[in-house]
Amino acid sequence: MIVSVGPEYQLQSGIFKGRVRAAWMPPPYVNVSANIGQSMGFYGANSTQIIKDILGGAFYFEAALGVQDVFFDGFTIDVGYALMLATGGTAGKTLLNAILGTSLVGESNSIRVTSYVHNLTVHAGYRWHLGSRWELSAHLGLIKPLTGYSQMDLKNQFPAAAANLNRQFDSFMDSVFRSAFIPTASVTIVWRIDGENIHNMRIEETESKESLSPDTGAPHEPLGDSL
Repeated sequence: MIVSVGPEYQLQSGIFKGRVRAAWMPPPYVNVSANIGQSMGFYGANSTQIIKDILGGAFYFEAALGVQDVFFDGFTIDVGYALMLATGGTAGKTLLNAILGTSLVGESNSIRVTSYVHNLTVHAGYRWHLGSRWELSAHLGLIKPLTGYSQMDLKNQFPAAAANLNRQFDSFMDSVFRSAFIPTASVTIVWRIDGENIHNMRIEETESKESLSPDTGAPHEPLGDSL
């Protein structure tokens, strides 16, 4: 499960909607998510630990397009692309040696690691109107990593072997990411900039529908005295 904190911007037109968001993934929640993935059989022990080391504190950017109020009022569904960007993680040499089958030694016991993960996202949920401007939405979804690029910073410690070791590491991490299906749950509070206009438009649409004859769909004729 991905837990993140950050702003989200939404744009809506009729039944269609788009949204973009930027978020930060707190390390404690990444640890819990990795443990859940391990318990579900997605990761082994080494994969679980390297995910904690790399993705804890990563940034998450997502753009999605979808529809709303199609099957019933309040229902929303969207499909999108997300990028996980982890540039500040470090991994211990003991763990890297176990993953790569090497014997990395040196003054430092850890190595800085950078990862970019490309993902497909799907979310479905429900939204509640809390007045003319405010909305509350809850969604369940799935993130499917498609591919990733991972590199260790070995230039200062192992310059001669850096290229070969990074190819092995990138291949290992890519297989870890590709094997994962990440469930998500989110609750979002939305403030509409054009809330009053949308609210008034809905009232006008309701009044327009109520002014039509229920039998013919034509406007009601004014009643008068028979001659």
